[in-house]
Amino acid sequence: MLRPALVCLLALSGTGCTMVEGDPHRFEKLAQGIADIPVDGRGSLQRSSAEAGLRPAVRVELLDPHDLWDARDGFIEETVNRAAPAVVETAAPIVVKAVTERAGASLFDDAGRTDGLRSALIPENRHRTIQLGAYSSESAARAAWRGFSSGEASHVLEDLQPRYEQAQVSGRALVRLKVSAPVDRVGDICQSTRIDAPWCAPVA
Repeated sequence: MLRPALVCLLALSGTGCTMVEGDPHRFEKLAQGIADIPVDGRGSLQRSSAEAGLRPAVRVELLDPHDLWDARDGFIEETVNRAAPAVVETAAPIVVKAVTERAGASLFDDAGRTDGLRSALIPENRHRTIQLGAYSSESAARAAWRGFSSGEASHVLEDLQPRYEQAQVSGRALVRLKVSAPVDRVGDICQSTRIDAPWCAPVA
């Protein structure tokens, strides 16, 4: 197809034949101008996209899967790092308030609880059994007790209860008179009743 400029020149040359010849070289110049017109498009003006008012060309970069994953992970990490300080600053008061409220509630809940606590240490009231004597019958043992509790040993025996135990010693039936007393009073009882026996020995 003929270019529009060539068509226009041909039209002008046709009309020029009817005009008065003012220039003897008119047709020669016209022919030369027609000959200089490029018909293959190689002489068209080359302009950049910016000069032509077009957007810059889109660059397409091909990545293998590993590079694509690295790029994605790097973008995510950068985004998180940028947002982390703001998130921490915003959440800090809320976290502190929640922890304080929970600690206070736990403190009040545990105020009346005793499970898991070790019971208070109660001083051990250690006792020792003392044998005051061995008698042929229970009545004799009871009479001996009345004598002890009303005599010189009355002040150390007044709150104690006697025990009467049946025993066989070398074929003989005996009744043993015993009393359980705090260890710190054993010495006084033995001294007041004038008993010299192994159980009257001081506690180590």
